Amino acid sequence: TKGRPLGGHSHLFGAAPLDLPDEETGDHMVVDWALQQMKAAKKETPLFLAVGLFRPHIPWEVPQRWFDLYPLAGVKLPPHREDDLNDAHHHGRTHWHKWVVENQQWEKFMRGYLASISYVDHQLGRLLDGLEASPVLKSNTIIVLWSDHGFHIGEKANWEKFALWDQTTRVPLFIHAPGVSRDGAQTRQPATLTDLYPTLCELAAIPVPAQCDGLSLVPQLKNPDRKRERLALCSFQFWNENRPSHAISDERYRFIRYGNGFEDLPCGGSCLRRIIVDLRHQRAHLVGVQLLEALLDHGVLVVLQLLRVRHVLRGHAEDVAAAQGSVGASARGAGGGGARARGGGGVRRRRRQG
Repeated sequence: TKGRPLGGHSHLFGAAPLDLPDEETGDHMVVDWALQQMKAAKKETPLFLAVGLFRPHIPWEVPQRWFDLYPLAGVKLPPHREDDLNDAHHHGRTHWHKWVVENQQWEKFMRGYLASISYVDHQLGRLLDGLEASPVLKSNTIIVLWSDHGFHIGEKANWEKFALWDQTTRVPLFIHAPGVSRDGAQTRQPATLTDLYPTLCELAAIPVPAQCDGLSLVPQLKNPDRKRERLALCSFQFWNENRPSHAISDERYRFIRYGNGFEDLPCGGSCLRRIIVDLRHQRAHLVGVQLLEALLDHGVLVVLQLLRVRHVLRGHAEDVAAAQGSVGASARGAGGGGARARGGGGVRRRRRQG
């Protein structure tokens, strides 16, 4: 199709059921290999398995039975706004979304994405069942499950990644460490994927190489409420800009400073309220707090000079980027969509979705 992303004659950006059984698909065969390795494991021999599963990467092509779980008529699109980029940094990939909408592929691609997730979830289940069945590995194996990046499926007129919002950079991260972690416990403390290597080193009681700039997550595995002092940094250089962009986040806020000078504090009215509460808690001075609260209660659009928040976050972004370099690891942190700060430092309140 003319204008199709990744080439008009390529279906790499597409979704279609495969006329194959699971057993003949790549991820199934990868798990088969991993199960064989676990069955052959010996108690006295250390074992490290890196099991890479491809789905739900594009193209969304998995056996028909996974598509059958999601009849096309029942597929719902993700929450989105048509004007979502009006006050945001332009990611330069709207032509992907334009092609999807004009060719009526959004629901079909959403269906393929959901089918691919269910397919790979099944493969993960096979892998964990195999571990549970191993008398050698069942009780003494560290498990780490993560993805390499977040994903857009039409939100903010974007597909895949290549942005710095929470939707793009936040990843699932599960760590099971026998005798250390507590299954089911969660934390919103900021982390990056560079933290995984030193975490595994500490859990395995081996030295952390000097070149690692990540920090071990073992303190948070022991106590999920323990605060991390380092913010999470994620960086990316957009194609039409000559400087990299940086996003920093803690457990609540995300601040992005783009290479072209645009600044982004993704949040909405509830976020502004939290900032006010935080500033009050820190005994910071903010002119017109009571007036702002009254305006927010009445749904009035407010332009506010949050100079202290903006300058502190900007300083953190520059300091962290300088200290850690332009790392591309995915970051966890709050954010998603909402107020935008540009130039003079105002924050605009909008009701947003996605």
